[in-house]
Amino acid sequence: MTELIVVFLVGYAIGKLSMLKFVLGLKKENDSLKQMVANLRNHIVTRRKGRIFIDDEKT
Repeated sequence: MTELIVVFLVGYAIGKLSMLKFVLGLKKENDSLKQMVANLRNHIVTRRKGRIFIDDEKT
């Protein structure tokens, strides 16, 4: 009976660990996408008459 409980707890811990790794991977991907959006916003410059021009300067 104790062996069954130990096996269950080890399986539960492994499942939680893999889920945690997955969630951290999603958070890292989300942060990198936010950074890319911020960079794109810095490159887009709005001008008169609602025209949008892409700024070619590298900052």
